Amino acid sequence: MYPYDIIPNTGINLYVICLGLAAVAAILSFSKLADVAGISAKVQNLSLYTAILAIVLGYGSAVLFQAFYNMIADGAFVLDKGTGSTFYGGLIGGVVSFIAIYFLWGNFKFDDDTHKREFIKVVNVAPASITIAHGIGRIGCLMAGCCHGPQTDSWCGISMIKRINVNGTIKDVSIKYVPTQLFEAIFLFFMFALMVYFIFKKKTYNMPVYMVGYGFWRFLLEYLRADDRGATVISWLTPSQLIAVIMIISGIVLFVILKKVTPLNTEDKGDESAMSKRKLSKRVFSIFFCVFAVLLLLVELFNIKHSVDTIQYELVYGTLSRVFGAAICVLLMKYCNFDYLFSLRGISVKSLLLIFPCLIISVNNFPFISFFEIGISFDVKWYFVLLYAVQCFFVGLFEETAFRGCVFMLMLEKRRKTRKDIFFSIVLSSLVFGAIHIVNLFAGAGIVPV
Repeated sequence: MYPYDIIPNTGINLYVICLGLAAVAAILSFSKLADVAGISAKVQNLSLYTAILAIVLGYGSAVLFQAFYNMIADGAFVLDKGTGSTFYGGLIGGVVSFIAIYFLWGNFKFDDDTHKREFIKVVNVAPASITIAHGIGRIGCLMAGCCHGPQTDSWCGISMIKRINVNGTIKDVSIKYVPTQLFEAIFLFFMFALMVYFIFKKKTYNMPVYMVGYGFWRFLLEYLRADDRGATVISWLTPSQLIAVIMIISGIVLFVILKKVTPLNTEDKGDESAMSKRKLSKRVFSIFFCVFAVLLLLVELFNIKHSVDTIQYELVYGTLSRVFGAAICVLLMKYCNFDYLFSLRGISVKSLLLIFPCLIISVNNFPFISFFEIGISFDVKWYFVLLYAVQCFFVGLFEETAFRGCVFMLMLEKRRKTRKDIFFSIVLSSLVFGAIHIVNLFAGAGIVPV
């Protein structure tokens, strides 16, 4: 966008300004939200001073990680003005620094272990500050023209200034790229708003929500990044994807731990009526479902290839996006108290026979007649077949949990007094299901299959 110095020859550009604003936003948001969360003034001061030191050390860690990634790509470990930085490196260094300084300084400052008792509250507020800072930082990346996706002619592309060598002369050229920085910033601002909402509602699981939510998002976003992403011991995972997987697993483990250590809702459950719970569930579900539907729609319409192997890309991306969607829907069903649908009790032989024709139709997608009569062969790698089977499973899981487990159940809550109400809920949810699939026409699918 505009990578030049605001004041010539000072090194102060929009990227640097955004980094400064991100640090200020993190500190101010923590200060305000800590009051809402009930963190004592002394612990707030300890956390803020610790956060300032952690930001400095985290930035150093971000540069070191980027230098390491550059060494993998170029073979040389260089630390200078052009080294750059990486968010994951900063996050790892910042978190480790914060925890170490918080407890060491806290043990010296507090005699009554107040900092230990309120650490869960601090952990609950911290992700909101991280996301708002990260989102502003991504706007800085957009201004600098780094961390972008591939070149594109799509309307969603944004022109960015790139310095290239033209016949031995360095020139600034405007090139249109997919703005992955902007997509990530929007997602992070949404997560910030959601976590602020949770803090005001006295929820205590922001950290696992952040780790799992951002982990999934970053894993998928890596397929849109056009710059060199480095390599890991797992050939098909970039360093950022490997860290994302670790974040997701750690977030799930942390969620289980927090659930046992402290209630998910610190409010007195006896003061909250069943009606208000249902309204809250619907509100949260509606936000999640609308945001995810829009993101999925945009990605399906403007699908940009990352892998040279188109088949592999389509299978991996299609599977991961549905895993992400199914995970969100299962969590929403759990939150809305619809998880009893997962129970296998009450399933009869009659109900299994009713779904048998549907099973035959899905299995018939495989060309059995051609395979046995003509003797066709498949010129694909064996793991493509496995990936396809896994993708089919998660496509079905995502759609059923989304439309039957969430949409239909929410409609049924309002209309279930009579058979006519139930029938109307079934028809309406089916219409929503069909309407969503019309988007496949714009993605290149034929009218008959749709």
